[in-house]
Amino acid sequence: MIALFVLTGCNIESSETARGDVASRSTQDSDKKAKNNKPGETLSSPDGAEATAPGPEASGTAESAASADGDAGDIAESRVGGARAVAEKSDLYDFKYAYPAEVGKIPTLGAKLDSEIEKRRTALKTEALKARADADENGFPYNAYAANVSWDAVSDLPGWLSLSKLEWIYSGGAHGNSVFGSMLWDKTKDRMVAPVTMFKSPRALATAVREPFCAALDHQRAKKRGAPADRDSTDIFDECINPVESGALVPASSNRRTFDRLTFLIPPYAAGPYSEGSYEVTLPVTQAVLDAVRPEYSAAFNKGR
Repeated sequence: MIALFVLTGCNIESSETARGDVASRSTQDSDKKAKNNKPGETLSSPDGAEATAPGPEASGTAESAASADGDAGDIAESRVGGARAVAEKSDLYDFKYAYPAEVGKIPTLGAKLDSEIEKRRTALKTEALKARADADENGFPYNAYAANVSWDAVSDLPGWLSLSKLEWIYSGGAHGNSVFGSMLWDKTKDRMVAPVTMFKSPRALATAVREPFCAALDHQRAKKRGAPADRDSTDIFDECINPVESGALVPASSNRRTFDRLTFLIPPYAAGPYSEGSYEVTLPVTQAVLDAVRPEYSAAFNKGR
């Protein structure tokens, strides 16, 4: 499975959906591991994101601070070879944001995500303050809000960088929710491209992948359920879905030159009940897919196996 770091709140034209299976990782276990890590070791966050403990070659800070709102919290940040990881935790909120070295090595992209970090942190704090005030006013407990965002480099090609994102959000309720996202960076033009815009239309792409996608999805459903999906039933979770509308599209490569695979990340509730978690379907690029690619992007794709 692609290591993802995911949501709809990321305002940078990425394709995004919700994911639930990764939300089960415990924040308490993650914090305990982080305290015991040695420099250079990997730190795991509850959303599946990973950062590196600062070593001799890394710059990083960790401190405890009290905000103007009176909330004492722990703040940590590390930068390693272009990668950046930020973590801030208090009784009010838990905020984490991380991106890989491949991002930091592209100044424009790194600056874009650095700006996004501050926007997301500010938005989370604003929402959390309002929610806590509402809880106090109505006499019920307040549980700290959370936003944990992690980006991962899926394919780093000569002209393109393909990124996937996993974002875990908690804003009250029984459990948090996760969101898948993806982004392409055009290195030649130094700009971001939403993956689905590389195709003539979302419908054209959905039509090109429908048959192999549905077969692969049903195969995974059967493994999870112990029985095949029944297309003749009235259960909506036996129906096939439109992966372009319901999932995040992540172009990938096995040859390190062109995109020859398409991965669709499907959230809980889209193809099955929440208890089944998410689905990840990877398909080779076929002639049908190539026919759906816009002419100006045709050089970026190749048939897969």
